[in-house]
Parts: sequence; structure tokens; C-alpha cells
Amino acid sequence: MTLSDILNEERDNIKARFAGADSTEAAQEAMRRSLERLLFRFMEQSESERAKQTAAHLAETVKASVAMLDTCGEPEIWEKEASVTAGKKKGMKLRPVGLILALVALAVLAAGVVLLMTRVPGTTAKGIWELPLALIAAGALLLFAGGLFIRTDKKALKKGAEKTVILHMDAGKLYRALQAVTITMDRQLALAEAEEREDLKRTAEKADAALSKEELELLAGLMEAAMSHDEEYALEKAEDVRFYLHNHGIETVDYTPEHESWFELLPSEEETTIRPALVSDGRLLMKGLAAVGTESGIA
Repeated sequence: MTLSDILNEERDNIKARFAGADSTEAAQEAMRRSLERLLFRFMEQSESERAKQTAAHLAETVKASVAMLDTCGEPEIWEKEASVTAGKKKGMKLRPVGLILALVALAVLAAGVVLLMTRVPGTTAKGIWELPLALIAAGALLLFAGGLFIRTDKKALKKGAEKTVILHMDAGKLYRALQAVTITMDRQLALAEAEEREDLKRTAEKADAALSKEELELLAGLMEAAMSHDEEYALEKAEDVRFYLHNHGIETVDYTPEHESWFELLPSEEETTIRPALVSDGRLLMKGLAAVGTESGIA
């Protein structure tokens, strides 16, 4: 099963994970977890060790890349009004106009009260008491106006706007990016598996061409006998060769006149077998070497 096949099976879960990402960082984490899930399932079912190693290396490379960052959709902007209190300090701030009106009001009130207290008892009969009362009323109005200026300044509010930007990650774009990654990884994994098969084939061919364990042990024993310079030990190991050939259906035949055609002959004072002939099922495989007396007719 390829990574693309696994991705197709995990499509719903992966898309849901991408849809829940509300920031670039969350999208990166979702991509990382998705790759880890794909890699875990691939490791479970793959029989190629080289493909597993290659998949792990490729997945780490993809997770370290930054190609997944540009996956945001259109931003959504929310705006609401915000109130900011004017002035640097909390509490009342005395403005010049309000302060002047308040002082004038106090002066007018004071003048009205003094005039009323000093003049009214002797002049009320003459009808001039309206003046102090008018001064008192005017002072009260001025004091009220000054208070309005001061109180309005205390509560003066400055209107502003507060904006909130919400980025929605594009789950479809993220999934398509991951799909393109898995297709590329599958191509590399197919190459890795093909290389592994070729290496295994070459290794098997070399193993077939090499000597078997039995042959290696036989040759090692002969070399040991040769290095020992012990004739009896060497003859004993030579008998191991006869036994080995016999187990493989090959018989060693010493020289006799009736098997003369199986040997190459050398003139000698004595008749002896130098190298036995190798025969299988009555068929000569390799000629032997023998020494025969000169009376046999060999010059």
C-alpha cells in the first residue's frame, strides 16, 4: 500500500484536523500530525527496510519545510466600537471656561447676598429689593453652567473602533498540498524498493557462485594439513576429499590396465596412481594421472 492509498483512507480525519486549525501554527501542527500518522501506517505494512528508512527521511524533510505556510483563505474582519475616556488622569479635570464661570458665579452670588442683607431692610418699601434677588439668581445660573462644563469634561468620551481579524485555514488547500507531497514521496519510495530488489538479486547471485559451507570446511582442512607438514595428517584429510566426492555421486578410480583410457600416463620404473580419475555413473568426468613401467610400451 502506498502513502497515497493510506492518505485516501485517512482523508476524512485529516480534513477535519485541518478544518479545526485557526492559525498558521495550528495548521503546521495539523500537517505534522498527519504526516506522522501516514508514516506510522506505512511502517506497519511495508516489508522493505530501505523503503521504511527512505519514508522516515522524506517525512522529516517535509515537516521541516515551510512550503505549507501559504494556506490561508480570505481574512474575516469584525469591527466594534470602543470607548476611551479623554484625559490622562481619572476624575475631574478643571477646564478654564468652567472655572471662570464658577468664580464669576460665586462673585455675583456674594454681591447679591451682601446687597440683600445690607440694603433690603431699609429699601424694601421703595421696591428696589429686586436687584439683589436678580444677582443671586444670575449667580446661581452661572454656577450651574460652570458645573455643567466641569462635569461634561469629566465624562467626556472618545469614540474609537476595535477590529478583530479571524483567519480561517483552507482545509482543502492543505489536503491538496499533502496529497502532492505523498505522490512525490511514493515515487521516491518506489525507486528505493526497486534498488533494494536489485541489491538482493545481486547478493543472491554472489551467494550462489560462492562455495558452500561444506566445501569451505573441506578446503580449510586441506590447507591446515598442508601447513602442518604432517604426512599422516595430510593423508587423513585427503581421504575426506574422497568421502566428499562420494557423497556427491563422484567416485575416485585408481589406475588399472582395464581403465587405462581414463588416465594420462607417465613413464616410470614403478606403476602407481598419481591422481585418480573422477567417474560418475560409469561416465568419465576428469582423467586421472598415472605412472607406468617402461615395459608397458611408453617411451
